[in-house]
Amino acid sequence: MRDTLSEPDLLEGYRQHYHDGAVCETKIYHGGTTIVFSIPASSLTPQQALVLFRPLWLRQSPDPIQTKEVPGGIFVSGDGGYGYLSITSKEGRVLVELGAAD
Repeated sequence: MRDTLSEPDLLEGYRQHYHDGAVCETKIYHGGTTIVFSIPASSLTPQQALVLFRPLWLRQSPDPIQTKEVPGGIFVSGDGGYGYLSITSKEGRVLVELGAAD
């Protein structure tokens, strides 16, 4: 099932629901894009999510990559602050957020 999202400053937004309980939200703004995966913790651990999603975000960049712990997970940023990967565990779900600015 797919829903259309409506938020202030949002150019396009979609929420896709999967049979296993996972949800993917795609949000496109004037300044960039955010994709959020919400996956049942019974299907994926935060450590597995890091291994799985790391290649989507990490790429060769002249800027150093910075990591920091956040409540329930990790936040990885680079590209001079234009991109990030966040993996957190909350309420029985693993939340993976990929963001990039234009």
